[in-house]
Amino acid sequence: MSMSCLYNPSRLKNARLMAKLSLDELAGKLGELGLPLTKQALSKYENGDLNPSSYIIDGVARILMKPVTYFTKGEVLDLGDVDYRIVKSRFSSKDRASILALAGDYFERYMQLEELTGLRMAHQSRLPHRIAVSNELDAENAALKMRRHWNLGDRPIASIVKLFENDGIKLYRIPSHEGFDAFVASPEGDLVMCFATIQQPDDSGPGGRRLDLPRMRFNLVHELAHAILDFSPEILADERQLERLCHVFSGNFLMPSTALKRALGEERRSRMNIRELIDVKQEYGISLKALGMRMLQCELLTQAAYRSFSIFYNMKKYGRTVNEPGRFIGDERPKRFDSMIGDALLNQQINYNVASVLTESDVEIVKEKYALLG
Repeated sequence: MSMSCLYNPSRLKNARLMAKLSLDELAGKLGELGLPLTKQALSKYENGDLNPSSYIIDGVARILMKPVTYFTKGEVLDLGDVDYRIVKSRFSSKDRASILALAGDYFERYMQLEELTGLRMAHQSRLPHRIAVSNELDAENAALKMRRHWNLGDRPIASIVKLFENDGIKLYRIPSHEGFDAFVASPEGDLVMCFATIQQPDDSGPGGRRLDLPRMRFNLVHELAHAILDFSPEILADERQLERLCHVFSGNFLMPSTALKRALGEERRSRMNIRELIDVKQEYGISLKALGMRMLQCELLTQAAYRSFSIFYNMKKYGRTVNEPGRFIGDERPKRFDSMIGDALLNQQINYNVASVLTESDVEIVKEKYALLG
């Protein structure tokens, strides 16, 4: 049977979106390969109205950097409803479509690997049922409930990524992307999160950048809030209120009130000592900005003092053109997918060719990476 007969139209659109190409742009690149096509013809290929020839599929595969076999797979994974943490003014519809396509492709390969290794059900998330939240106190208590679920007490969390992955949450970290922080979705009963690598200015020299781990951690916990909190229709209709309650949950999860009061005392303050906050930031992995809000929420700071802190913070341009003082040392890189590939190779559940397809890497690169497997 010819490759053209096996062609799946949804794969062409998904690959094009991953590459952030319009139909016109893809048609132009095909023309450069000596395969003149119109935008209308490509649209018919994507809609399944026409089947492309093997020559067209080969050309598309070269341009979109996918193996030809990609275009003959089953339907693309449907992520379902997606909750975003974004800056709307800086996040275009093309950006949204590209990130959804990239993440969907990654999680599809992730689930395929679990099927091949017999871990599909064993590694599904084991989070508790959704927790009803209607006010800030409910959000605070929900955060404490999740800490009890993971037996965290009020201790610092070394790695949010490791905590989530150990409970079956699938994570995909993408390079820094203007306007995008994170999203959460639940395809096929799994809980998946895609989050951006976020950097801030560094003092190492002109143009220096370093990871903004506290912000990345906050984004992940914020998406957890969207996944496990149960809001009324009224709150869901009020985006500002919804986000505020998710912020409260995230702040208390990262920095419980008991730990904050132990570190800073229980007296309500009319001014702040930035040095104290830096010490707490470096231990708990929460930003100075979020700590200031936590102090206000825990009644450790007057409204006037919080306004003064916010003005000071914004004047300093922390996180934008100046790095925020204090550095949390941690590791927020997802590792479970890579670990599963290694284990599957070691246990001869997959071979290097399959690992190459699942990781979208050249076979020789895969062999070199897992050379210790013998």
